[in-house]
Amino acid sequence: MFRGIKLISLKICICFLYLPVHCAFSQEVGEGRLDHWEAQNVRQALALDAVFGPPQTLIRSRDLKMWRPAKEKPVRDLSGLGMFAQISEAAPTGSSQPVNAATKLATRDYQLEGFVALPDNNMSNPPDSAGAVSPEYVVTALNTEFRIQDRAGRNLRTLSMERFWAPLGPFRSFLTDPRIAWDQTNQRFVMIMLADIGESTSSMLLARSVTADPLGDWRMTRISAGQTNRDFDYPNLALAGSSLAISVDVYNGIRYEKTMNFVISLASLFSPTGSLNYRTFEDFLGTSAPASDPDRNRHAVLFVNSSVFLSSASYALTLKTVRVNGGEIVVSSWIPAHAGEIFSFYGNEGLPQAGTERRIESADAVIQNCTGRGETVWCVNSFRVRFNTETRSIVQLYRLQWPAGTDPTLVERIRIDDPSGQYQYSYPSIAMNRNGEILVGYNRFHANECVGAYFATRRPTDLSNSLDYDVPLKAGEDSYVK
Repeated sequence: MFRGIKLISLKICICFLYLPVHCAFSQEVGEGRLDHWEAQNVRQALALDAVFGPPQTLIRSRDLKMWRPAKEKPVRDLSGLGMFAQISEAAPTGSSQPVNAATKLATRDYQLEGFVALPDNNMSNPPDSAGAVSPEYVVTALNTEFRIQDRAGRNLRTLSMERFWAPLGPFRSFLTDPRIAWDQTNQRFVMIMLADIGESTSSMLLARSVTADPLGDWRMTRISAGQTNRDFDYPNLALAGSSLAISVDVYNGIRYEKTMNFVISLASLFSPTGSLNYRTFEDFLGTSAPASDPDRNRHAVLFVNSSVFLSSASYALTLKTVRVNGGEIVVSSWIPAHAGEIFSFYGNEGLPQAGTERRIESADAVIQNCTGRGETVWCVNSFRVRFNTETRSIVQLYRLQWPAGTDPTLVERIRIDDPSGQYQYSYPSIAMNRNGEILVGYNRFHANECVGAYFATRRPTDLSNSLDYDVPLKAGEDSYVK
């Protein structure tokens, strides 16, 4: 039996609940501004929900869902930039099947257990699902609601996001993009969310549970975007060694301006007293995926980004390490790593589904998330590639080696793909357990199937470039139209 499958499969269940679901290189390192404020206790708000039920949300009509204008994407074409020229020149040619198409392993014996976490209430498009699991609780977050369940699936509390974050309010616009994680070492939940998009009060909200019990108190902080007409958007979060790492884009109206990266001391984050201690640095490649790492004695963070070279139709990971030294950080330059050919970075082409001609937008090629243990880091994303005259969406995995005190290197990439072109893949996430076994959750698309949730696994002892993939978790039940 595959060890650890029960614990880390929940993220896929959450992902199934919805479907569509950065070129200068200067940087600045600075201290956290003091234009944030904190709320120590949300028990009163939780108690009100428990007694009276959640309040009416701001928008109830199915025809008036939360909406925000389309934003300009960060520029990710690195063609002609000297520091990355060697990748462009080394790009592969040809249009045959990819070199790294995965070898499919025989399906293993899995014990699958699950339950409905928090269904989409159709009040936000998309609902932006997120979740985390502790030994006792399952916590699920959407743009609209927040739910706490026990590990048997019993609902312990459900409340609106407006009510959960009320100690940091009032809010002038909607809440969006929740991200949540569980810290096994410190026995705490951590969540971020964005507030007041398009307003002068645009900010990032940060909450951490005071104990391992999410039904109890939470401590909250509101971090301002800092300037009028500046918005945060597209956040990523990871508990990384001794730090909480966050990467989030900053927009001026609909125009991408920069990416802010936060490195927050866990000691400061979970301290019952004192102000939040964090450092920031800027870059201009768009939101990165910081790699999670459960080793709280590791004082370094890896940020992973993705870029393209349109001149050669090639694709690259861009890696940046941050060393944490007391209250200061040392930020490296970007480290490039060639990662194969690409047809389209942004998800402009639709994916097929049964029951309707309406197609589902495929995911951008941004790195969805990274997970690390010891010297190994795994990352995952999806993008479109061209084979002969056809294009299709695939999922790609990356294995990085990152011994302490060294620069990370890309040592393996694996693709989940159907060479026949019948199936396409998108919206992946990845997790790794203490045994070094990985699990990848994703959605599979076919013209004659409703979109379903599938997963892939791999053990450290498996051969290179191999996966047990296309294992069904939950078959699609209906067409997805929003």
